[in-house]
Amino acid sequence: MYIAEIQGKFTPSEERKEDILTSDVFSFFKYTKREVFLYQLLKYLQLDIVKSDMVKAEFIFWPSFEDGTQPDLIILVGKYYLLIEAKFSSGFSKSTDSIKHQLIREIEGGKLEAQNLNREFQIVAVTAHYTKHHFFYDNPEFSKNRIIWLNWHRIALLVYEILGRSKSLDLETICFAEDLYQLLAKKKLRNFGGVETLSNTHFLTITSKILFFNSATAQYRGDFLGFAEALGEFSKMLQASRFIFFNSKAYFIKFDPDNSISDIRETIFFWRNK
Repeated sequence: MYIAEIQGKFTPSEERKEDILTSDVFSFFKYTKREVFLYQLLKYLQLDIVKSDMVKAEFIFWPSFEDGTQPDLIILVGKYYLLIEAKFSSGFSKSTDSIKHQLIREIEGGKLEAQNLNREFQIVAVTAHYTKHHFFYDNPEFSKNRIIWLNWHRIALLVYEILGRSKSLDLETICFAEDLYQLLAKKKLRNFGGVETLSNTHFLTITSKILFFNSATAQYRGDFLGFAEALGEFSKMLQASRFIFFNSKAYFIKFDPDNSISDIRETIFFWRNK
């Protein structure tokens, strides 16, 4: 399945289906070396588990509760009943006059199932939001203490980091993990992990060459590239005196034909006191 998606054998609508993505990603954590990949994922979620719990972890894809609610995945691991609800291009089903919010139904049904199994309930929402703030902005019904949030981008970075630092993985596991990472990269579900991800790269210990790339060559990006890059097309800027930080409320700026900034109606930079 990975290879077909990476090679573009699916239609655009098929590639956006979250059930396929859920199966691709979490099947990997089920079938590959659990003491490495699954363990690191659950530790990232700050769950109280040990490596020996991974062997007996049980994956239940798309179970059904008594009211017909169907979460994407249940993982029974250690002391936990871990409910995972994953979204890609769609959002969660909202509350109506006759039905509760999707996550509310899953929390209620999951807690009951966890109680019957004498396990600790925990719910994880996996989405394509870039930040936790964006997730809670779209889902204001939930406080940060009620739900764990994770994005696909973090999963891609976790796989990348493990591949970079693990020296004892067999060839089959490496190929499996690299295919998953390439699949998530193809779907643009990865983010910048910081230069620390290069710390285990042998090349860095033997070269004195320039390591930074030309940002104009990047196929996609979402990070701020700096004022020099953003304002480079303007040949002249007015002196800002001691005001160096941008004031978002001051937006009355006009650009003259000669590319200079003028007609500033009020101060656009402010001084941040220490």
